[in-house]
Amino acid sequence: MTKGSSRTVLITGVSKGLGRALAVELAKRGHTVIGCARTQEKLLSLQSEFPSSDNHLFLNVDVKSNSSVEELARVVVEKKGVLIL
Repeated sequence: MTKGSSRTVLITGVSKGLGRALAVELAKRGHTVIGCARTQEKLLSLQSEFPSSDNHLFLNVDVKSNSSVEELARVVVEKKGVLIL
């Protein structure tokens, strides 16, 4: 990503490890983060680390479940206006 171009990124497994580190770094660089993970408590903890959490979206999703992924897509389009996932 070039400097100065803000993007919206979708990160699965955002509540810990590499996903969490990536989300924090991309948010620091001015990008909008849409993150999903299975553990709601960890998502809430992560969300508190974001200074402008209104710009970001964190959802409880199990990527092994088709219905859960379909709900993720619906919510992202509804709340963020992102048309391509």
